[in-house]
Amino acid sequence: MPASRCPRPAAANDTGASAARPAAPTTARGDASASAAAAPSPRQPLVEVAAATFGYAGRPVLRDVSFTVEPGSAVAVIGPNGSGKSTLLRALAGELAPLAGTVRTTHRPAYLPQDSRPRSDIPLTAFDVALMGTLARRSLWRPPHRSDRRAAYAALAAVGLAELRDAPFAALSGGQKQRVLLARALAQGSPLLVLDEPFAAVDAAAAGELEELLLSLRVRGHGLVVATHDLASARRFDRVLCLNGRQLAFDRPERALTATTLTATFGREALVIEGGGRAIAAAAPHRHSDHGER
Repeated sequence: MPASRCPRPAAANDTGASAARPAAPTTARGDASASAAAAPSPRQPLVEVAAATFGYAGRPVLRDVSFTVEPGSAVAVIGPNGSGKSTLLRALAGELAPLAGTVRTTHRPAYLPQDSRPRSDIPLTAFDVALMGTLARRSLWRPPHRSDRRAAYAALAAVGLAELRDAPFAALSGGQKQRVLLARALAQGSPLLVLDEPFAAVDAAAAGELEELLLSLRVRGHGLVVATHDLASARRFDRVLCLNGRQLAFDRPERALTATTLTATFGREALVIEGGGRAIAAAAPHRHSDHGER
């Protein structure tokens, strides 16, 4: 039976009723202790969001959001700075309850927020950082078990960094650091990955490699929700969710990334050009808002 992760829990079998009452927001997910070992059902969505509104201190910043994430699929979340992308990802991670509507996840997500790197003055190896991911399924005061260490090593191997397990994290390149952080997320054992701007802090070559790695996880049944400003990258995802204070589109890239939708999504932050039968947009540089939203 699913366990609640917000002050106003909902049972897993009342999706229809909850969606019909958006004034009673709920957030629910599967039991965290079982999520590491449980395989996602190919028929059950990993994420279901219905008529949801999100905000802070009762003030909405993102409205009318409805979408699903199936096992083995990847959703790119795009929008200008302050559009609600980070707010949505925080809600999926269980850090923020919806003001209205419902958010349901079948497993505790492995969440990689922005600026999640360990402090550079702490002498950690790549393996140490990956091992931190196993804290999601064990007590902080319990020493790592052999199975935890195996999970951390397997996660480093999955991102192609097994040979650098003993390397100081601070000495790694930007792309390698992002791979280690992804390994930390994979070590949590969740089939649902929620990543906020994972390509932002690396060069184009490293970003391309990281994108290939992320999308390859779909064959294992992982579901991905990735916030990005890179529209070329978003075209390679299975679905694109366009946000700007509200949901503007959720569809396949060829249907979502049209000139009309991109103009509505980015406004002045985008230069939209029709070329080769598709829309191209150049987003403005990142900036922070009051809630760390980008």
